[in-house]
Amino acid sequence: MSTTITPTRDEYESLTRVGLPSGRGRLRFGALRTAALRTVVNPAGGTPSTRFPHHRPATTNRRGPASSLESLLRFAAATEEMAAARGQLAFSAGRSGPRTLAETSRHLLTVFAQGTGGGGDVLPYWKMAASIRPLARIAASGAESGLALDLPARLLEQAFGHGRVARFEDVDFPAPLTHEPTRRFLSGTGLPEDGSLFQLDTEIPLPTLAEYCADEDPAAELPQGAGDLIRLGHLGRPAESNSLVLDGRTGTILTWNEPEGTLHRLNTDVSTLAFTLWLMHRAKTIDFDGEAGRVL
Repeated sequence: MSTTITPTRDEYESLTRVGLPSGRGRLRFGALRTAALRTVVNPAGGTPSTRFPHHRPATTNRRGPASSLESLLRFAAATEEMAAARGQLAFSAGRSGPRTLAETSRHLLTVFAQGTGGGGDVLPYWKMAASIRPLARIAASGAESGLALDLPARLLEQAFGHGRVARFEDVDFPAPLTHEPTRRFLSGTGLPEDGSLFQLDTEIPLPTLAEYCADEDPAAELPQGAGDLIRLGHLGRPAESNSLVLDGRTGTILTWNEPEGTLHRLNTDVSTLAFTLWLMHRAKTIDFDGEAGRVL
């Protein structure tokens, strides 16, 4: 026993004329490059139709990702254009900041709502795509800061709250912190004191990893170059004993696991660390039934 879904003539033409993007992330059609749609052909000459094997029946109590193949193509094309800043999303090319983020999200939500016939009943998947994917438009490449990213002014305060973003003075920096863009970022933009999985240590001036372990665990086996690594705070759950450190010469962000004595690269620099913490915080605060569900 198999369940069949018969595409319309227009949908067949869309597949042959427009095609489907190979895609990245959750929507992927790349397998069609090496395999075809499985079909069942009526011996009497009926229309071919997509076949679901009996051991993988089609679900009838769940809504599909779109009301039609045409809508799915339009949704996928819009998200691809958003990522590449081209086509109908070309207005975002070279732009960043809260306004660009809001305009991009608003445009995607409008496209998705139109695909539902104007009723506005957009599936949560597409609400998430319209609300989360454009978040990358908030930051520009770091042409001014000398770091990977230039974050908008007051971005962290607006997300984490006034007074919950720590900035440092020169007296707080140990001598090995010679990377000037990092020093400027920590004194000007700062880092959130509590970034969910990251807790910044603000009680004392920033110590090197060697100084921190000398006070907290003199028996710890330090990694090579520990005197040039500056400890920023704790990463993850307390039981995991992970420290977030930065290389004072290059600004690279790393994690150090004390029990295992291992050192791993985490972020390019403090700008991408701050942006990651902001993304995690922002994604948790999105209301998909309210804020993200409205076509503004």
